[in-house]
Amino acid sequence: MKIPGGSSTISILFAIVFAAIAGNFSPETQDLIVKIINPILNTLFGAIIAINIPFVFVSIVASICAMENVVTLNTIGTTVLLRFAKILLFIVVVTIFIGEMFFPVVNFSFDGQISASNANETAKIFNLLLSIVPQNVIEPFLKGNILQIVVLALLTGICITILGDRVTDLKKFVVESKQIVFKMISIVLKLIPTVIFLSMVKTLLVYSFAEFVSLWKIVLANYLAFTIVPAAMILRISVKHGLKIADFMRKIYPACLITFTTGSGSASMPKNLEICKQKLGVKENLCDFYIPLSHALCPIPSTIGIIICIFFAAEFSGVEITILQLIIVALLSIQFAIATPPENGGMIATMTLLLTQFGFSMDSIGLMMASNVFIVNISGVIGIIVRDSDLFDLSRTKI
Repeated sequence: MKIPGGSSTISILFAIVFAAIAGNFSPETQDLIVKIINPILNTLFGAIIAINIPFVFVSIVASICAMENVVTLNTIGTTVLLRFAKILLFIVVVTIFIGEMFFPVVNFSFDGQISASNANETAKIFNLLLSIVPQNVIEPFLKGNILQIVVLALLTGICITILGDRVTDLKKFVVESKQIVFKMISIVLKLIPTVIFLSMVKTLLVYSFAEFVSLWKIVLANYLAFTIVPAAMILRISVKHGLKIADFMRKIYPACLITFTTGSGSASMPKNLEICKQKLGVKENLCDFYIPLSHALCPIPSTIGIIICIFFAAEFSGVEITILQLIIVALLSIQFAIATPPENGGMIATMTLLLTQFGFSMDSIGLMMASNVFIVNISGVIGIIVRDSDLFDLSRTKI
């Protein structure tokens, strides 16, 4: 029987036991343990950041290069990509409201007009738009400026796609580079159980029990988003097409069950394709195009999870999220959700980069991963419900 969360869960349990034992030690001994943990964690976080910066760049470039075949599908491809964008925008808006409900950290600097008090914030947003353009191709990688790296990756991918067959060798190099970086990622991610263990031990020794229990707020915030988003999608097709909700859920239930029991959305993809074609009446070519692409370019649970974690990290760090940062949260959450490798290791890598970008405390990562154990199985189910709802609607729409 598969343990939810796998090695991450085991690391969390060991950390709780170790911290409980260490809690009986003298304050001096506990301080010594924390002082030993700090440099080790900093080194491990540094390794994760170092390897994930090229990963973000290469994965974005490779995904754009792969879009060449999608563009050739013309109307269908454009329509599907626009639907993905609308779904993700809806998810971002809903999740930001939920994040603010559970973790009230947003400093709403605007009051509807530009006044002297918020002119500064307006200037910052304008400066943000200018600062995301890198001055050279080396500095963003040296300083770890994720926004500039994303821009460089987008420009590189678009240029390679435009040049087409004239840079076939370069496309091949990008694909092969992605495999190399993926392998490097898999090696570094073997350290993730250690990172979780050390982060949890430090959290339990340094912070109060109330802060540890706050991980339940992350779980509840995710589950509220997991309820609202699919409910809105199902209600939409029910009203628009007269579909009975119970009948729809009964049809897609087998795919949901596979995802829930395995904790993997990919494991249920063959069954989901079969259901959409045979039970939902979606044309085969549309199914074969939409569903695999949606897993790559419409990462619903990951987007929700990343945004909630950023709000939690802000509250944990005792800082506010400004309007400027909220814009960055929305943009990077989607981009990083697309680029994030599966499993806990991928989430840690993503959150390490994002927390560095915002200057939030890394100590919150242990609690994020602990909460993820209670979310991972249900999150894939939510993805299936949202995707199948939208695919059903698309199949009944003239395109």
